Amino acid sequence: MRKEPRIERGTSVQSLSGALASFGKIAREAIGKSNELGDAVSADIFAEISRGAEKWLWMVQAHLGGVL
Repeated sequence: MRKEPRIERGTSVQSLSGALASFGKIAREAIGKSNELGDAVSADIFAEISRGAEKWLWMVQAHLGGVL
C-alpha cells in the first residue's frame, strides 16, 4: 500500500493561490502595456486572461475559507 506524502493542510492550495495572484498581476500589467502601445486587441485578450485568473483565484480562496 502506497502512502501519500503528508502535506500540511492548505499548503498546496495556498501555493496555488499565490501563483494565481502573481499570474493575474502579470496579466493586468500586460493589459496596461498593450494599451500604452495602442494594441487594443492584445489588451482585450489579456483582459480575458486576467478575468479567468481572477475567477480561479476567487474559487481557490473560497476553498481555503478561514485558512488564509
